[in-house]
Amino acid sequence: MESSFTPGQSVHVGNTPTTVVLKRATGNKTISVKLEGQTQSAVKTQNPNPLIFGNIIFGGFIGLIIDAASGNFTIYDTEPLVFDFETKQ
Repeated sequence: MESSFTPGQSVHVGNTPTTVVLKRATGNKTISVKLEGQTQSAVKTQNPNPLIFGNIIFGGFIGLIIDAASGNFTIYDTEPLVFDFETKQ
C-alpha cells in the first residue's frame, strides 16, 4: 500500500521512546521531531540496493525491471535516528 504525505503533515504522534516505520517512496525523507517548542530534524537518505547488481547479473534486464517495479531498487539506511532534547524544568 503506497501512501503519500504532504510536507509538514504529522504522521505519528506518541510518547518517547518510539519507533516509526517509514514506507518506501522515491527520494530522501526529512524527519522532524517536535517537543515542547523545540524542533530537531534529520534526513534519511535513499541508496542503491546492493542486491540489484546480483539481479542484473543473474536476471538481466528483466531482473532490473522487477526490482524497479517492486520498489527494491533503492533502500534507506538502517541507522536509527536519535533526537536528544533538553528538558525544560
